Amino acid sequence: MTDPFVQILRDWQTFYFMMGGATATLIGLMFVAVSLGADLPAAADANGVSTFVTPMLIHFGSALAIAAVMLVPTFRQISLGIILVLLGIAFTAYSLWVRRMFINHPSSGDYTKSDWKWYVYFPIIGDAMVIITGIWLLIGTSDALDLLAVALIVLLIVSVRNTWDLMMWIAQFRQQGSKNVK
Repeated sequence: MTDPFVQILRDWQTFYFMMGGATATLIGLMFVAVSLGADLPAAADANGVSTFVTPMLIHFGSALAIAAVMLVPTFRQISLGIILVLLGIAFTAYSLWVRRMFINHPSSGDYTKSDWKWYVYFPIIGDAMVIITGIWLLIGTSDALDLLAVALIVLLIVSVRNTWDLMMWIAQFRQQGSKNVK
């Protein structure tokens, strides 16, 4: 007889295969996008890279890691809860570090409310949802997996949006540079 929790995880497999595949593909595309701006002067600013570019990769990576964990066939509710709490804590700590970098960045006075939402607050919310899911699983609530799906979607949307923001910045910078050449 199959453990009911294992059956619930099997029901989610397609979702996590899709999320993992999409995330892995988007990580590859992000490397292409970043390489397009590698020759820009701002690319040499390590503070800017660690504040804006690296977090996109980490958030994509967190979605990929969680999707991979959810496909491990031997997890039971308690062990999965523990893993999700640990992953959530690690990624939340990273997101809080990014918040500190955001505050300490030399251009922090120029950031808009939208920048704060997309680069700081939404990732922290997504990471916190992973922790909450893990806690709920430890308590015995398997309905928490719906929240985990929302968390992955949040992290994926945040990463895609921020990569798009980076591409728009690169395009604008290049356009300004070509006007200065004339």
